[in-house]
Amino acid sequence: MQQDFPDAVINSESLGVRALGFLLSRPTDLADFLDAMGMEREDLERSPCGQHQLTAALEYLLIHEGLLVQFTLTTGRPLEAVYEAWRAIGKPRERLRAAV
Repeated sequence: MQQDFPDAVINSESLGVRALGFLLSRPTDLADFLDAMGMEREDLERSPCGQHQLTAALEYLLIHEGLLVQFTLTTGRPLEAVYEAWRAIGKPRERLRAAV
C-alpha cells in the first residue's frame, strides 16, 4: 500500500533527521560532510532540521557508499529508503503538485 504524499514527506524528514544525527555522532565524517556540502557547524545550529540540511545529509550518505551501508545497518532501513527520502525532501512542492 502506497503512503499519501504528506505522510511520505514526514517519514522522509524523520529519516533525514536520523541521517543528520548519524553524521553528528561521527566527528570525522561530520567535518567531511560540512566541507563537502559547503556548510558550517553554525548552519546546523541555526536550523538543524531545515530542508537544506536534511537533504544534504541524505545526499552525502548516498554519495558515500560505506557510510550509507553503515547507516542502513544502524537504522534497519533499506538503501532505497534513503534515496526516496532524499527525493521527497529535496522537491516536496513539485511532488505535491504532481500528486494532486
